[in-house]
Amino acid sequence: MRDDRTDRAVWRAEIWVIVWWKTIWTFLRIGERVHYSSRTETQAPAPTVDLGQASHRTSRQALFECLIVAHVDQRGGMLKQAALDGGWDPLVCRDAEVAAEQGARRRFRLALLDLQYAPGPAIPRLRRLSESLSAQAGPLVIVCGHENDPPEEIWARQLGVWLYWPAVDETCDIASVCRQALIGVPAEQGDRSRDAESGRTGT
Repeated sequence: MRDDRTDRAVWRAEIWVIVWWKTIWTFLRIGERVHYSSRTETQAPAPTVDLGQASHRTSRQALFECLIVAHVDQRGGMLKQAALDGGWDPLVCRDAEVAAEQGARRRFRLALLDLQYAPGPAIPRLRRLSESLSAQAGPLVIVCGHENDPPEEIWARQLGVWLYWPAVDETCDIASVCRQALIGVPAEQGDRSRDAESGRTGT
């Protein structure tokens, strides 16, 4: 009888120890979960990056430059917006002399020259600028000419301009033509432009 009572006492003691350890383990796990939950709730959110803006900045830096010469502000604004819509980085000048200075300092890949609305004295200067730009290897030249002016058209075509376009107005799809010009820029020209820019900046 004494051995049976001893065995039952030992068995009860073992059960009590097992229950005690399970209770302690449960409380420890609950405390760990509460600590982890509070830590994640108070943690500051990770910063977000606007990939759209970053992509826009990168693409804007990669645009080819476009020279626009227009004596009338409204025409200059119209051509500038079309060049922007066509994927170019435009610079607008109001007279041929300033445009020639800019052309000597920068590497334009497209030039839009508005002879159509230029005053009479400015047309010879624009023609000389057209001849100078057409003689270079780089820019594609678009001459916006007068309607029904065969001598002017013959002159432009003899220069070898990329496009002679008479009677250009707001109803024309100028942006589409600018996109076509962007496709027409040879890849090696872009490489030479970047190499020249790197040489000037020393990078």
